[in-house]
Amino acid sequence: MNPGDATSLGLKDGQAVRVVTEAGEEQAELKVTDEARAGQVIIPHGFGLKYQGKVYGANVNRLTKSTHRDPFAATPLHRYVPCRVEAV
Repeated sequence: MNPGDATSLGLKDGQAVRVVTEAGEEQAELKVTDEARAGQVIIPHGFGLKYQGKVYGANVNRLTKSTHRDPFAATPLHRYVPCRVEAV
């Protein structure tokens, strides 16, 4: 998350946060970085693994509705999903 956004939401680097969309929610550790544009939340794909009772990262599939998809290929659009970020 962009530092300005984190400050305006009262969030800090390394803090546990909840990302909420129309489809669902996921918890993750917040990383505050200048590499994210203002208003943008970046969540890498390929995480959300649950192994021996511990969850590693956030599963973006849980944040995207199957109806929010490409009109030609019908694959879910994991980008440009409106969300809310809040402290856990």
